Amino acid sequence: MRLNLASALERKTKTLIVNGLWLEDEAMAADADFALALAQGLAHFARFHEAEQLDLSAVQPALLRDYLKATATNLLAD
Repeated sequence: MRLNLASALERKTKTLIVNGLWLEDEAMAADADFALALAQGLAHFARFHEAEQLDLSAVQPALLRDYLKATATNLLAD
């Protein structure tokens, strides 16, 4: 499974902004194991860049975005 991620770091606010997320297989968006792994990966990526917040407003579909917002944000706070 592959995905493409377009992101930017807003240093002033320490926010990792996901400008786009494209899945090779759109069906993966509904896979709970994939969504958890993606949330963990995003949190790790954000910590690596010393981000304290995530902006996932561009992520589609909405169900995946909502899950990532809740899960990755909690992981980032730990």
